[in-house]
Amino acid sequence: MADSPAARGRHTIILAHPDPGSFNAAVADAYADAVREYGQEATIRDLYAMGFDPLLKNEERPDRRGSSLSRDVRAELDALTGSDVIALVYPIWFGMPPAMLKG
Repeated sequence: MADSPAARGRHTIILAHPDPGSFNAAVADAYADAVREYGQEATIRDLYAMGFDPLLKNEERPDRRGSSLSRDVRAELDALTGSDVIALVYPIWFGMPPAMLKG
């Protein structure tokens, strides 16, 4: 059974809502629970709880000579590496995703 798709699945759930008791947080939790019940791995990355800073700093721009990824950006990219599924859970505000997610 170790080679079955269920055993290999890795889901990363990106949550972008400021209220940990929100409907969006409940959706992310329910999704993670269902994935785990199926025998796959689920990790929720709550951008607000992590204190994620969506602002692009001038020195972080990829077109700058000698620019390199900051430690926090590298850590998030590493967290996503190897994911089979990346699920985005966020509210629709004014017809768009929140700035936190876009950043």
